[in-house]
Amino acid sequence: MSTTASSIVSLSKDSVIVATPTGQVALFPGWRGPAAVWVKGRGNAYEWGVFAVSATEVAFASPRGELFRAPRQGTAVSWPWWSGRMIAHLRLPDSQKHAVAFSRPFPEMPGPDPAATRLAVEVLGAGGVLAAGGTHALESTRMYTEIGEAVRGLVDLVAGSRRSKAVRALLASA
Repeated sequence: MSTTASSIVSLSKDSVIVATPTGQVALFPGWRGPAAVWVKGRGNAYEWGVFAVSATEVAFASPRGELFRAPRQGTAVSWPWWSGRMIAHLRLPDSQKHAVAFSRPFPEMPGPDPAATRLAVEVLGAGGVLAAGGTHALESTRMYTEIGEAVRGLVDLVAGSRRSKAVRALLASA
């Protein structure tokens, strides 16, 4: 991915697609946690952030930093039935396992946080996943998360289902 400016290609309720000189990067808000059926410390096990998918990479960043980054090819992705197919389980080429939830993984999880999302996108930019200078992408992601903040409870499941279908389709297109 490149170090020149990004620009918004599209903005929807589910994602932001950013154009860079090397191709498009799709950003999906979500929670990253352990890839396990039973999760100890449920509320603290998942962290809010942004999942990025480009033609060649997948990455997840939170306000604390980049939690993983790997080549798309060689990363195994499954969608367990018991998660309603709203949680992607990723096995990276180095055998790390991660889960990315596209709807609230547990009822006690905090909702989307616009400030945390902005910081996560900045981390993706600093790490080279997004092109530097993508202020339009930061602003659009912030607007999305403010809209998403109002989406809670059952509606969050509907949005999560829609978002996970978009991610599955994107990952299948490689």
